[in-house]
Amino acid sequence: MIHKPVIVTMIRELDPVDGWAVNEDAGLATVACSCGINTGWIGKTDAARLWRDHTTPTEPITVPIKLEADDAIFREAIKRSVRGNGGA
Repeated sequence: MIHKPVIVTMIRELDPVDGWAVNEDAGLATVACSCGINTGWIGKTDAARLWRDHTTPTEPITVPIKLEADDAIFREAIKRSVRGNGGA
């Protein structure tokens, strides 16, 4: 079976300030895969661990998140996904 896991983080929309949109990181993420797994919203650290346990370094992953994530495991997931998609 081909696994194509995706991690998506939750961003909260706050009240506008002086007409500008304001968002914040909610600290949650979800992992979904072509094999049928879907975690729902869980902590970003848990999501990164689940992704790491669910995939191999040769399988690409899409990570639409901010790169300044605080969690070391989450940063490692980002690095592996970029390498898997032909990045640095």
